[in-house]
Amino acid sequence: MELGHKNNLFVIGGCEINTQEEVHCLAYFRDLQLLNEFQQYLDEHLPDIKNDASLFGHQVAVDEFDNIIYEEEKLLIAALDVDLETVAEKVLSMGGVFIPAHIDKSKNSIFSQLGFMPFGLKYSALEVSWRTSVPKFIEKYPKLGNEKFIQSSDAHYLEDIGKVYTEFMMEKLDWENFVKEFAP
Repeated sequence: MELGHKNNLFVIGGCEINTQEEVHCLAYFRDLQLLNEFQQYLDEHLPDIKNDASLFGHQVAVDEFDNIIYEEEKLLIAALDVDLETVAEKVLSMGGVFIPAHIDKSKNSIFSQLGFMPFGLKYSALEVSWRTSVPKFIEKYPKLGNEKFIQSSDAHYLEDIGKVYTEFMMEKLDWENFVKEFAP
């Protein structure tokens, strides 16, 4: 966010969450204060499992100069002890944007884990990965044809960042206009 500000880029803070059902979701927040508050919620619900860097890699936070600030000891890929609906309610109650992630994937998606879209689940949009397109996905799931979608790279390697992306045509680069993109 600091680098974005210095380079006239609008950066939105967020995270990927692994719910109790092993469903991945995205949460975005207005500012670092809210993101830090949500991180406290995640910390309370993440099991106390130590990361094995030889298996899962190092979990580091860096500053704007790529200096390592700290290394997270807790395994961040573990599932929370709260379910999908509870996480969605928490994010939305904090004024965040909640998006079930890569719903087209054969693992860690709503459809792979639950087999269906839960009735009454509240979300801002749905995300598909680079593996499909929104029209192809809607062809497979026509009942979702009226939903808002984003497409993201779900990058796990540097070279995959930006493989696919979503463009928003916003009047101004700010949180309010970003949130408007998800309004019904």
